[in-house]
Amino acid sequence: MSRYWGDDNSKNEVQGTVLDHAGRVLHRFGGSWHEGIFCDTLPNPQCIWKPNPQPDDYFDYYGFSQYARELNELTPNIKDKLPPTDSRFRPDQRLLEEGEVEEADKRKDEIEEKQRERRKAMTKRSEEHVPRFFV
Repeated sequence: MSRYWGDDNSKNEVQGTVLDHAGRVLHRFGGSWHEGIFCDTLPNPQCIWKPNPQPDDYFDYYGFSQYARELNELTPNIKDKLPPTDSRFRPDQRLLEEGEVEEADKRKDEIEEKQRERRKAMTKRSEEHVPRFFV
């Protein structure tokens, strides 16, 4: 269980239990996702998880951790291994990653307008969109 909203005492609170096959509590966990998770049922209660410290400039990057920032990187060693549909190839995404926010917004609007035009054309032809990868 976790809470994102609430009073300051319960905000970001995380609680959990590990049960055995009979439903008996083996371990209890608690804490907050921004400070750490503790187990109070071990012989010596201790912190079992602590978030990495935020980078100094985290506020400039939407509060993302270093890990979260790197998830969208398009590096040469993976570029050839990714499917062409990977979002890292989107021109608006690349511009955003490079800090070109206004240009990224324009490109995103262009992409969305093309999608709307395709949908309208399909509707006129009485065609139904058939997903290529997922149903």
